[in-house]
Amino acid sequence: MSTRPHPLDQVEIRFGIGGGVLVLTTLASRLAGLDEQYAALALLSVTAVLGATVGRVRAAVLGLTAWALLTGFVTHRYGVLTFAPSDLLLMTALVATAVGGSSVVQRASHPTRSVPAPRSSYGRTA
Repeated sequence: MSTRPHPLDQVEIRFGIGGGVLVLTTLASRLAGLDEQYAALALLSVTAVLGATVGRVRAAVLGLTAWALLTGFVTHRYGVLTFAPSDLLLMTALVATAVGGSSVVQRASHPTRSVPAPRSSYGRTA
């Protein structure tokens, strides 16, 4: 009998789902008529959670995706991307949030090992 891993155990599947969640969050923000600041806050929150489910590199890509969706469809219309200083600051915030979420989870799941102190042979007799 073959045991196959659950699809969500594969990081590639979680990454793809994360992209879909970002699209849905952007769409919901747009349909709800949220101001740009509230939509950015929603995407920041979602991106941090999604970044925690994938590695750092994929988290950075999710952060860039969130920025592209926010800038292209909430700030502007029809997918127009701009690189004004405020847009670049937003890009940095989204990528840093995603990578930060990933880093927190990786540190929690892989704690640093302490190296035991060397034993002293002082006082021992052979």
